[in-house]
Amino acid sequence: MCLNNFSTQEIVDHIYSIRELEKSEKEVMIMTTLNDFEFRPKPKSSRKRVRYMYTFRSQQICRAAFEIVYDVKEHTLESLQKHVQTHGVTPRVHGNKGRKASNAFKFDEVFNVVQYLQNYATQNGIPQPAGPGGGGPEPQVYLPCSNTKDEIYRRYTEDCGMTGIRPLALSSFKDVWLKCTPHIKISNPRTDVCHLCEKHRNAFREAVGDAEKLEVTINFQNHLQMATREKQAYQQAVTDSVTELQGITRGYGPVDPCSKPYTKVHFTFDFSQQMFLPHHSRQMGPLYFLVPRKVQLFGVRVDGIPRQYNYLVDENETIGKNGSKTHGPNAVISMLHHCLHNFGLGENECIVHADNCAGQNKNRYLMAYFCWRILLGLHKQITYMMQIPGHARYLYPG
Repeated sequence: MCLNNFSTQEIVDHIYSIRELEKSEKEVMIMTTLNDFEFRPKPKSSRKRVRYMYTFRSQQICRAAFEIVYDVKEHTLESLQKHVQTHGVTPRVHGNKGRKASNAFKFDEVFNVVQYLQNYATQNGIPQPAGPGGGGPEPQVYLPCSNTKDEIYRRYTEDCGMTGIRPLALSSFKDVWLKCTPHIKISNPRTDVCHLCEKHRNAFREAVGDAEKLEVTINFQNHLQMATREKQAYQQAVTDSVTELQGITRGYGPVDPCSKPYTKVHFTFDFSQQMFLPHHSRQMGPLYFLVPRKVQLFGVRVDGIPRQYNYLVDENETIGKNGSKTHGPNAVISMLHHCLHNFGLGENECIVHADNCAGQNKNRYLMAYFCWRILLGLHKQITYMMQIPGHARYLYPG
């Protein structure tokens, strides 16, 4: 390709040096190389044809080799040649610089997209008065997870066809959605697992009239504000525990109850999801038909240290048959008592957090157990706090 007189390393170094230049610098360098050209009149015509001589290191090469050495494509090289013929060796300026392109979308067309998304969110979306994560001036609105942007765009184009408005392309539609209405989002199937939130969403979707929608929105807002207060109380308890126990390490073996002046020690306990052994993400066919072994995982976390203690419960160690009756108060109290007795810090007062599970944590036997500890002097005070069902996703001790 006319490059036999040059070494491979020399060519590669030149290509890398070209790529390090800015676009305008690279184009001016190529046009300077192309500036040495000659005119040849066409046969039987007064028109002149421009013939370029392509060189590299003062040696003539073919056009294909020139495109490789100077890292330029064919259509770009042709554009540079035309620019040299018309304007000489000067930096190229885009024709639309300083003015709006003739095919650019008008303000009304972009405004129609914004208005369409807002109307669609009003009819099908669920407002979040206390929006999880917040961070924006507009309250977040979640569309049903069954919707997709492509499906909404298809409906948008159909409506534009009926009204005679020029629709935006799909990429422009998504770009306007992201920049102009970022508070309108499509909910994830796992965004919320609270049945009360789902109940409020359904009530808002079925509400008739502004008054009924306003009432549902207020109830939904009160529910979310309550969940936010519970979350803030949990975070504050963890922060206070970390501050009080800063620099303290936990040794091995039990510590005498109420032997330390700690009053803000925070415990969190919960069950993890039921696991099966053996387990493999790419399970082989024959093993699929076997009955795996059920294993339960119960975790208690001392948030101030922090340290977590996990209890692995095999199916032959449960009260019921075939691994049943594992999450009841008997199992919870037994493992919680073992952890407080052997891994406690000898605190006078503590705060205990758990999710709002009726069978495990709200059972009267668990409440009686905390009273029993205070009566025996194992603690002077125990503050027991539970989260709103479905909003305890930030509790991960198990």
